[in-house]
Amino acid sequence: KNPCKVNHMGLSESIETVVPPWQLPENPTRASVLPTRQGPSHDYLCRIFFYGDSQVGKTSVISQFMNNTFDEEEPETIGYDFRKCVVSADGYNCKYQVWDSGGKDVYRTIFLPSSDYASADAVVFVYDISNKSTFDHILTTQKGWVDHLSIFPTSIPVYLIGNKVDLRPSTTHTEETANGEGKRKGNEREEDTEKTMPSFVSEEEAAATAKAKGWVFYETSALSNHNISELFERISQATLARIQEKK
Repeated sequence: KNPCKVNHMGLSESIETVVPPWQLPENPTRASVLPTRQGPSHDYLCRIFFYGDSQVGKTSVISQFMNNTFDEEEPETIGYDFRKCVVSADGYNCKYQVWDSGGKDVYRTIFLPSSDYASADAVVFVYDISNKSTFDHILTTQKGWVDHLSIFPTSIPVYLIGNKVDLRPSTTHTEETANGEGKRKGNEREEDTEKTMPSFVSEEEAAATAKAKGWVFYETSALSNHNISELFERISQATLARIQEKK
């Protein structure tokens, strides 16, 4: 076997992940992960910062894109984790540099050198579509993740990502629950059932929020790889377009 190796440099340790070539996309119009050790040299940088609560799947989204892997036991990010890879798309080699922030409150006050934020190309806010509080924590006016935008250039593109879309019930299930037919029967009280039901964020609400703020919105699933490549490709294409406009 001749695996394609993608290097990731963490703040606390160096990790090397092996991506077998049979897992790489065959369609030349799609992005393909390329070796970073032997080359190729990159044509431009794409620097992305991820923010959001713990357990929303930030690290899983990044790992799915860079490694084609999903780990349900993904360790919690402490402080910041830094990963990189080179991707070929549309005739250019893009070098992704991704900062993955820890989601606990204790890490909100950990900041990198101001030059890192000044040169950023995108900010990505991630929430869990089955946990509305993770959506609210992005937007809250006090100690919300949105506050981090103040350390970035005012013109930086922002992406709102609803992850774990695979957890959303089917339309039939949702309608039955709304009509009361899907609730548990017996001696259990209805309010107990409601307490255990996930508080889903509707796609319509999130899309409207993103539109009102001028953000780009995606729903993703790190588990099923839904919209993962599309997200990163959209960011890299927007970055390349801005670079070309400045020439």
